[in-house]
Amino acid sequence: MLSRIASKVVSMMAIVVALANVPCHAFVNGALKKIENDFNALTRRVTARHILVPNERVARVLKQKIRDECVEKDMWVIDAFEHAAKKYSRDESTSARGGLIGELVPQGKKL
Repeated sequence: MLSRIASKVVSMMAIVVALANVPCHAFVNGALKKIENDFNALTRRVTARHILVPNERVARVLKQKIRDECVEKDMWVIDAFEHAAKKYSRDESTSARGGLIGELVPQGKKL
């Protein structure tokens, strides 16, 4: 009697293990991944900043100056960029705000 019960339990365990590998889990995981991607696409925020300079040569020099200032003064890049934008940008509308154009929320299927 005990061996019959044990064999039925083993059979049921085999069924459970077999069901765990059924493709429906792949479908559910795929659906959850799509929902996660859509959520990330709709909630990820991007902050856009710029420094308007007269030509590419000035831009390259300013870029290196920002990098050097970060290393020398142990500053965050954003702080050095804001300082440079206020000092060097020709765009009057954004230079006072450290080059801030705005915050964007890209929308789409994938980022």
